[in-house]
This record gives sequence, structure tokens and C-alpha cells, in this order.
Amino acid sequence: MRAYLVNIRWLLLASIAAQVGLAGCGSDDGLSRYPISGTVKYDGKPLDKGMIQFFPTGTTGPAIAAGATIAGGEYAIPTAEGLVAGPYKVMISSVGGKERAAPGESTAEGAMPGLGPLNAPELIPAKYNAKSELNITVKPEGPNVFDFDLERTKREANKKEVNKKK
Repeated sequence: MRAYLVNIRWLLLASIAAQVGLAGCGSDDGLSRYPISGTVKYDGKPLDKGMIQFFPTGTTGPAIAAGATIAGGEYAIPTAEGLVAGPYKVMISSVGGKERAAPGESTAEGAMPGLGPLNAPELIPAKYNAKSELNITVKPEGPNVFDFDLERTKREANKKEVNKKK
């Protein structure tokens, strides 16, 4: 009998938790959100993988930030998670480095098996992320499609040339 009551309590608790969780779902927060999409190129080629983030810069209205993954040079944020109209700073990042070996395979010195690169270097110049110079304005009339064509800095381009010669 006691085990039966414990099971009913857990079932009741799980039911309440599910109802509370579902109550928070949905996009009806009263804000006029707009879908955002576009492409990201780096040195003229689609950025294989990365992250794009939008941070509000205006002082009026609600402050809504959003982000999306970049895959194959494309990103999209649906209306439900979209941005409200206004100006935004854009930050684009992509990390790289040698991947660590899968569990059971040999690993590089200091690497833990099955994990991504340790302290992976940022592949995109700081002027596109940490010190971003990119800005957009989301407009209610849309379409809010923003394409970014990023270029290496001269210093990074020189490093790449030196490495090719080695």
C-alpha cells in the first residue's frame, strides 16, 4: 500500500511539473517578433559552422536578444524566438582546432577523450564578435534577411600565407 502511495505521489508531481512547464511554452509574450535569416561567408566561402547573436542597442522598447547556429553558411531564427523591431549589434563566432579522439581512441597529449578542443581558438576576427562592428536594424515591414561577408584581417591573412609556405 505504501509503495502504491509513493507511486501516486510521483505521478502527481510529474503531472504538475509537466503542466507548469507547458504553461511557459509558446510565443505569446505580447511582443511583435519577426523572423530573422541570412547567410554568413568568411573569405568568400560559406561559414561551415558557428554562432550568430543579436544584442539590442536601442534604449526604447523591450530588450530582446537572440541567437542561432550557423550551418553551411546559413542561419535562421523563427518568429516564435525572433527579434522585436529595432537596432542590434551582431556578433559572429566560430571556434576551431583539433577535435579530441572519441572514447577508446588515442588522444593528443593533455586532451581528454570524447571532448571537443580544449581552449579552441576563435577563427573569426574580433571585429565581428568580441569587438563587433556589425549592426542591423529589424523592421516590422521586413523581410529581415541579413547576409554577412566577413574577411580576414591583414594580419590573419599574412599568418595564413606564412603557414602555407611552411
